[in-house]
Amino acid sequence: MKRNISVYIVGILALLLLSVNMITLQKYKTLKKYCQEQIADKSITGQKEMALWVNSQIAFSVNGMKMPNILLKEYNGVTIPLEEYMKGRKEVLVVRVNELYCSDCVNFILQKIGRLSKELNLDENILLIGSYQSSTARRYLEKNMKLPSTVFDIENGDLSLPLEEDGFPYCFLLSSDMTILHAFIPDKAVPDLANNYLKNISQRYFQTN
Repeated sequence: MKRNISVYIVGILALLLLSVNMITLQKYKTLKKYCQEQIADKSITGQKEMALWVNSQIAFSVNGMKMPNILLKEYNGVTIPLEEYMKGRKEVLVVRVNELYCSDCVNFILQKIGRLSKELNLDENILLIGSYQSSTARRYLEKNMKLPSTVFDIENGDLSLPLEEDGFPYCFLLSSDMTILHAFIPDKAVPDLANNYLKNISQRYFQTN
């Protein structure tokens, strides 16, 4: 009787081991195929993976944070608290730029916004927040990037977010309760990621049909 039980247990363990080996083999094949595809596309190997990794870390550290009630300053000097600006809005896509950030990176995301805003229904759903000491520089952006809305400056300091320290423009969705979602740093070396990000945000939050 005991021998039969032992044989039964050994048989179960053998089946479990076989199942684990099959799963491991399948994962190996999947990983190998992925690596081969990445190697075949040498133009994005490394850069795309790095951009994806960076944004995964951003999502982990920033999403769910509460946005401070900063004062937004218009070109004419009029200020409005962010919470007041958000009244009547369910969500907005915030695009954060700064004259101290990588200028090519700022131009990259603003050109995309300018080009895709109508197609993606962002015209009324985007908030551009800048930090520009020079009003000339801000007007240049608004004129040459063909932006859908004005660039608000921050009246008092920065946004007090970890992303402020990175020196790159960034985006996130801001909900009506001032919660930050879907934080993202666009990478001009991998433009498809920015395209997909803007399209996904638009489809999920701003499409009306």
